[in-house]
Amino acid sequence: MTKPKKQPEGPKRVRMVGEREETVEVPLSTDDMDASTEKMLTLLEQRDSIDEKAKEIAKNYKSQGATLDLEISELRRAMRSRKRSVKLTIQEWLTESNEIIRVRADTDERIGDVRKARSEELQEKLFKDELGSDDGAESEATEEGDDEEEADANPFGDTSDDFGGSAH
Repeated sequence: MTKPKKQPEGPKRVRMVGEREETVEVPLSTDDMDASTEKMLTLLEQRDSIDEKAKEIAKNYKSQGATLDLEISELRRAMRSRKRSVKLTIQEWLTESNEIIRVRADTDERIGDVRKARSEELQEKLFKDELGSDDGAESEATEEGDDEEEADANPFGDTSDDFGGSAH
């Protein structure tokens, strides 16, 4: 035999007239409070972790966007001007007419306008001419014949230079 349910406190119940699910507030026990506190702390840590990841992702997207914006801007400028900026090695050459020309090192193509050489550029040329060419092949070839030329140029056999050192 089944034992009849014990009647709760309050008025006597006669029969059930309906049943439904409802959300109602009930007081929490101490165990329920401890469990809720633990769960809350875990959820807050997860939320902080997600926020940090979201910030890192947003920073990465922002950086990628800035890179794309820069590239788009450069392409737009190039398309408008029909020119683009390229990093190249440019050589400056002094011509026989004392002008400076700029030349691309990779293609030997002239770049820009010709300009007059500045005085320091002209003096640099004179200084190199007095000391001899700075081209390695020429200096080796002239060194071999230098001793004979010096002997012919100096009939006294004096091999010291003006500073008291030896010319050899």
